[in-house]
Amino acid sequence: MTLTKSSPKNSTSLYVTKSVREDGKKRSKVIEKLGASAELGKKLDGRYPIKWAEEYVKKLTRLDKEGRREIIVKYSPYLLINRGEQRLYSGGYLFLQRIYHDLGIDKICKKITDRHKFEFDIDSILSRLIYVRIILPASKIATYELSKKFFEQPNFEVQHIYRALEVIGVETDFIQAELYKRSTKVAVNHRRWEIEECFRIMKHEFKARPVFIKRDERIKAHFMTCFISLLVYRILEKRLGEKYTCPQIVKELHDMSFLEAPREGYIPAYTRTDFTDALHDAFGFRTDYQILTHSYMKNIFRLTKK
Repeated sequence: MTLTKSSPKNSTSLYVTKSVREDGKKRSKVIEKLGASAELGKKLDGRYPIKWAEEYVKKLTRLDKEGRREIIVKYSPYLLINRGEQRLYSGGYLFLQRIYHDLGIDKICKKITDRHKFEFDIDSILSRLIYVRIILPASKIATYELSKKFFEQPNFEVQHIYRALEVIGVETDFIQAELYKRSTKVAVNHRRWEIEECFRIMKHEFKARPVFIKRDERIKAHFMTCFISLLVYRILEKRLGEKYTCPQIVKELHDMSFLEAPREGYIPAYTRTDFTDALHDAFGFRTDYQILTHSYMKNIFRLTKK
């Protein structure tokens, strides 16, 4: 943060500014207008305004680094929002992303990529297929569109999903074997999972049927994504102490939306509940502060991919 002075017409005004990057370009953003130096002098009981402002900026800088600076977001009742600008994001997938990486599925995808040498990101595709399958089951094309609502945007095109499904179908046995080894390390659930309950979840909550895919490899891939989705869900259920029903878990993950505060961060737009408290406690990070700064969210993205 920097103290900036403006001196129009023999009057010095003081501002707190910060260097930010927007659309790949650096610009100076006004964080707070402190006021005219002369007016500040009257309010500061004889203290020198510049000296006071420098100390205030140092304090704000420290609080900003600690993530404790109060943020002021200004909106105008007269300005239209930008056409085509995304303002609402879905964040419930972040908790699924943590489990996905705990299972090492990203590493499984890397081994598959090294074998096949394709250019698309199969890890990004498979993870989105799983997250959307749990939160809001949809077709492959709809999965692509829905994944655009996530904080982290897809880095693939629709046609890559179908190509990835063929690869996943070919690698089904390898994926199953790797998952079996890895899932035994994450304390899933030592009691037997009820077979009927698992089928019910896959059929009704994750909508594993009907299948409108004709190629054998794609059919195998479809059921593999459903199986992995069920595994991820069951781990989530276990981490929450098996206190919540499947419909409740799916609904509350789906409802975890965030409104972007321009150049500042994201404002939670969901209701804080016992479930969301339990979710945050179980995963060791929170998304229910009044505003989540961009730097704070970057830390969460890193944490969920460890």
